[in-house]
Amino acid sequence: MPPSTVYERWVRGLRSWATDPSVRLEDLPPLSEDTYDPATYARLVSHLEKAVNRLMEDWQDLLSRALARATDEHELGRELVNLRAPLARRAALSRLPNLPEQMRSALRNDTQRAISDIQTQLEEALADPGRGARIDRTAADRLVAVARATPLTDALNVVDPSERPQVAPTVASPGNHSLPTPLAAPGPGSPLIARRPRWSHRVVNRPTPEPDGGPHA
Repeated sequence: MPPSTVYERWVRGLRSWATDPSVRLEDLPPLSEDTYDPATYARLVSHLEKAVNRLMEDWQDLLSRALARATDEHELGRELVNLRAPLARRAALSRLPNLPEQMRSALRNDTQRAISDIQTQLEEALADPGRGARIDRTAADRLVAVARATPLTDALNVVDPSERPQVAPTVASPGNHSLPTPLAAPGPGSPLIARRPRWSHRVVNRPTPEPDGGPHA
């Protein structure tokens, strides 16, 4: 069997990374802006998009289960801290040193915007579940306070996504309150749902020599 090309190693690595937190993309060969021509980079970016979307689809499932599982404010805070880990992996991808700087910059901007949107949508969902029931404003405010005290945006600052997250005190309040009903994740149309990244059209657009092995996958 012939040795794998650099392109093939990246495609396999991205597919594995999407579902396996132990996969290290740092071990893949470094890429520069002149490694591939624009058409080949477009195909590689498509594989990268699929990996990110798979990660976020799985994260959405984790979010739904976590919100349904939490029974009080302390548990909600703990679940939110644990939910940072997959988001931290997405943030780490945007800092990957063996990707071209132009690609890293586009990934970084998209990741920061996406995770900030997720935090905003989560707070809005906790403040107003939208299920037609009367809202206990005091209870809703406490839930939003928990989300702000344990923000998902802290995933952007995690240096090593493999480290076990530390659960901080959730929010200063008189006692730990039970949640009135199982919480639900925001529905379709929310940034919490995986979607096509906005950065793909901006990545690596200069003409370059033919790539090794002529990948077409």
